[in-house]
Amino acid sequence: MATGAIALAGYTALSEKARPAISTPMYSVLCSAVCTVELLILCLATGTPLFTFSGDTWLALLGLLIFPQLLGLFSLNFVLGRAPATSVSVLLLLEAPVAAFIAWLWLDQLPDGSTWPGLAVIMLGVAWVVVADARRADPMTRDAGGTRDPAPLAQHPPVTSHSAPGGDTHTRVLREAYAGRFTEAEATVRELESQAIRAHGVKSPQATHWTEVRAAVARIAGDHALAARLWLTAARFHSSLQHPNLHMTRVCLDHAFHEWGNVADADAVGALAPVLREMYAKYPFHRPEAIDALDRRLRRMALHPTSP
Repeated sequence: MATGAIALAGYTALSEKARPAISTPMYSVLCSAVCTVELLILCLATGTPLFTFSGDTWLALLGLLIFPQLLGLFSLNFVLGRAPATSVSVLLLLEAPVAAFIAWLWLDQLPDGSTWPGLAVIMLGVAWVVVADARRADPMTRDAGGTRDPAPLAQHPPVTSHSAPGGDTHTRVLREAYAGRFTEAEATVRELESQAIRAHGVKSPQATHWTEVRAAVARIAGDHALAARLWLTAARFHSSLQHPNLHMTRVCLDHAFHEWGNVADADAVGALAPVLREMYAKYPFHRPEAIDALDRRLRRMALHPTSP
């Protein structure tokens, strides 16, 4: 059991790295093919029969193929392309409570009394981790109207500022923006961006983080075109690294697409569309519907769809 747990942990961790560059169907086929070859070798090495099973056993194997393998593994691979491996691993602990619930509905079987405390602890633990992750990933993004940004800001080590003693610098910047003090917020961000550039260089994650913060401030100010351009700048940075950060590329690109959807000026819409299309074309398995959505909006605004 311990070996299986270690293998699953390794699978989720490695899949998180590999999935952004490979489609879910292709990744599932590759994983299933590798597992099939490994299982065949193991059966041949141990002399395990491959076909001499009873009818009931074949039905059970078919059920295992359809539900845990095809449906379960495909769903797992799909999620690993869009969520951190740590969160997925924690959510997998819900297998036991869900299995108990299905057994109760389908087989009219209930766990014995000693099992209930363990199931309750699992569900409480999963809920705790999910809520904590959501709070860490989406800090101080509630605006005056009570809505939230569509995705979290990139998480980099915060750059401290002598002009902002005490408290969290990001909280201060966004509080100024939500209060309408955009000049002060922009000045703070540019000062912190300059510090990051001096300490780490222009093309560094620390400096790019403040580009992302500027994009958030532009969104609050209602300048969706500027916000889209800044998110595209950040997306290009993350994709141009020696080891591209595909997760952050997708996050920034989706931010840019969201802001572009709120741009009202036709000229700005038309100018940003080719850049968005170019970026999404580089990652055809991420939001494959995005390019069609771009063209539909351009047609609605009587603009020519962007070329490939």
